[in-house]
Amino acid sequence: MEITGSGGDPQLARVLDDARGRAVDRINEVVGVTTLAAEHPEVNAVLRGYSGMAESISQEWLRRGRLTRRQAHLLLEEALLHIISTVLPQVIAGQDEKAPDPGRRGVSRRLRGRRWR
Repeated sequence: MEITGSGGDPQLARVLDDARGRAVDRINEVVGVTTLAAEHPEVNAVLRGYSGMAESISQEWLRRGRLTRRQAHLLLEEALLHIISTVLPQVIAGQDEKAPDPGRRGVSRRLRGRRWR
């Protein structure tokens, strides 16, 4: 699979992959899960996914202007907090079961009642 942004150039793909790895290492340090990541490779896999989302959200803000800086920050901060507090413990515990019905989750209930413009 080609790494996004490499244009098929294997050398550039390696550089981008290394940069993503360093970003994940930094996230591990900042949120205090370095030891956990060493014990559970899933932590780095999940945070690599987050780093991809962070790249996309940053592009939506900086290149496309579809998000404000505040919105981008809010999305990234809240997503990371949710990943660290809720998702990682479940991933590490190996909960492979089907996800609960979205209608029964707190966030979904709030969103269902919201009127979108």
